[in-house]
Amino acid sequence: MIAQDYIISLTILASVRFLDMFSTWLASPSMTAELNPIVRKLGWNGWLWANIAICTIAALHNDFFLALTFLSCIAAGWNFWIWARYR
Repeated sequence: MIAQDYIISLTILASVRFLDMFSTWLASPSMTAELNPIVRKLGWNGWLWANIAICTIAALHNDFFLALTFLSCIAAGWNFWIWARYR
């Protein structure tokens, strides 16, 4: 049962993080508009590997999972809004 909960949490979190990354790529492919200086320094490849590590850890902890899912949804929505407004 615990493994099933982990897989569900990991799937949800990975999907939301993918939406955040995709919306960031749409809004700013060169990451010039990225507000997070760590992400800007990591670049796309580094950010991908960091997301994989963060998702595998965050899916184990409910509070971290919920906070990251919520914030990723907000960030993705904001990025999609910027992309739609300024494209």
